[in-house]
Amino acid sequence: MSLKLLKSAAAEELYARWNVLGKDQKRVELPQKVTGTAIFCDDVVLPNMRYAKLLGSPYAHARIKSLNTSRAEALAGVEAVVTYKDLEPMGIIQANPPYDILNPTLFFVGDIVATVAARDESIAEEALDLIEVEYEELPFTLTGEESAEPSAPALHENVTSGNICKPVYKAAAGDLESGFNEADVVIEKKYRVPAIKHMWVEQHTSVAFWQYDELNVWLTSKAGGGRHATSIGKYLNMPQNKVNVRHAFLGADFGGKNTVRYAVIAAML
Repeated sequence: MSLKLLKSAAAEELYARWNVLGKDQKRVELPQKVTGTAIFCDDVVLPNMRYAKLLGSPYAHARIKSLNTSRAEALAGVEAVVTYKDLEPMGIIQANPPYDILNPTLFFVGDIVATVAARDESIAEEALDLIEVEYEELPFTLTGEESAEPSAPALHENVTSGNICKPVYKAAAGDLESGFNEADVVIEKKYRVPAIKHMWVEQHTSVAFWQYDELNVWLTSKAGGGRHATSIGKYLNMPQNKVNVRHAFLGADFGGKNTVRYAVIAAML
């Protein structure tokens, strides 16, 4: 069977006058990308800029029992060390849960324990090795079935509704039970799909620059600047109109770069 879209002569004449639909369009950023002059967030270099590195958790679930950053702070070239202990003194406001900036409880391997800003990247890397951390390992589960068990360890201590989010969908019409009863064949089977991981060319990157009481931020995200300015302003407890979000070119996103966590940490440093 073939389908043919029938258009009137008037419609054909109208389509011919359109400038966009059905016409080849030149991407506005194409010249910069193909000539290598496009500025990505990692390309942003400001005068007297400092470089940050993150210390990640070695455990899937753990609590920080003790944290000593004095040796890292004393290293020549280190200018700032930030941990969860700095949130309250700096007036940072975060949800509780999901504990989304810095926290004494860590929820995945690589979750941020501390961050260091130094005159260059090598000094920041060296400083991470000088941070002394004592962890209390906490239990965790690896499958949805394990997490749904009543005896499963709670991910968030003050949440009593369980670990699994279970959205309930209700049919607007029809009788599901009757449908099963009347069916000639009913097949019950468990299906598993592979985990999906966002994979981009450019990793999470943020640059923060304070100019008096205004914050200028470059970050890697496809979301609008106004949205991120609102989020950053809430975390930092400052007016949105004091947060200027500057979007650089983006080395892919795929839905995984909507966080402002790194921008907030950069601003704290």
